[in-house]
Amino acid sequence: MNVECIFRWTITDWSSCSVSCGLGVQTRDIVCKQHINSALTMNAAESACSSPVPTNVILSKVCQKPLCEYSLSDGDAHWIAGTWSKCSTTCGIGIKSRSVSCSSTNETQCKQNEKPPHQTTCDMGPCAMALSNAPGSWISSDWSQCSETCGTGTQTRKVHCSLGIDRENACERSIKPEASRACLSDKDCSGLWFAGPWSQCSETCGWGNQTRTLVCMSYDQRQWKIVSESQCSGKEKPSASMSCFTENCGSAWFTSEWLPCSRSCDLGVQKRDVKCLNEALKASLDCDDSKKPSARRSCNLNQCVNSYSGASPVVNDESRVERENKPAVNISTEQPPNQDDAKCVDIQHRNCNFVAQARLCSYKFYKISCCNSCRNKM
Repeated sequence: MNVECIFRWTITDWSSCSVSCGLGVQTRDIVCKQHINSALTMNAAESACSSPVPTNVILSKVCQKPLCEYSLSDGDAHWIAGTWSKCSTTCGIGIKSRSVSCSSTNETQCKQNEKPPHQTTCDMGPCAMALSNAPGSWISSDWSQCSETCGTGTQTRKVHCSLGIDRENACERSIKPEASRACLSDKDCSGLWFAGPWSQCSETCGWGNQTRTLVCMSYDQRQWKIVSESQCSGKEKPSASMSCFTENCGSAWFTSEWLPCSRSCDLGVQKRDVKCLNEALKASLDCDDSKKPSARRSCNLNQCVNSYSGASPVVNDESRVERENKPAVNISTEQPPNQDDAKCVDIQHRNCNFVAQARLCSYKFYKISCCNSCRNKM
């Protein structure tokens, strides 16, 4: 809930006594403060307080400290100074005095060059500027801060007739000082980078990425506005992404791509590698066997057509079993590209990093489809 901040005149505490001994003066001020809550206040420009400055407040008073001690003269004879009298005037510059005597009945025993002064001037502050029946003069407060933190803004101040707010017409309006003026801040007006909150990690386990939105903003007309990124070109741009780790993923099943079918027609077999790997891509025994992907499947269900007979070739079961249990051979005539060839690229980007780390590059199929990753592991 927003709390209204009140600006009002506040009387400060009395200062310390102006002297450490004898008679001195204590002062205090009337300042404009912003009251945020009962325990927090902040100094503010005088122009922020809309009410007149209180005039019936005593801002100085006399303070009495212990008598001052002066150096001894010949023997035990020394000067004794009394307390200062009140100032001879209640405002402006006046005079105050005190008694100064020698501790000896013979004043000649006290050195004259060490005799403390018995009279001095005192300043009781400015007197009232004018009597109620005399022509008034204009009085003004200090200029406020510039309304803009950068670029051109406005400064204001309060201007009143010294006879009081209710007698503004008693002062000559043609010579009234200006109450506002333009100001130019020396601060840089270029934009600043602002970053939004980080997103959730892109992965629910293991390492992932987090991102956040960055915008360039500039303060203008007392509010922040989104501006083009070119206005923040001189500022260091915060990072928009970073790595994140949630929790260990454990082991999981990894599969390679299917190898080509073992036959161009008739029932054949396709195979692929299925491995259980941990987060470090090392072989593991912690995977759930019931979820293990299939390592082989049937392919090419079309019958082979005999070029000279409509009958299908007779293949005994023994030869078929023998063929299906032989290592799968890629019947493609494509040769692996040269490792230094520009055509040596990864065709299967998704799994090539696992193929290389799992040491599957010795297989011709992976050597072709993951040429670049395998080249880096050679």
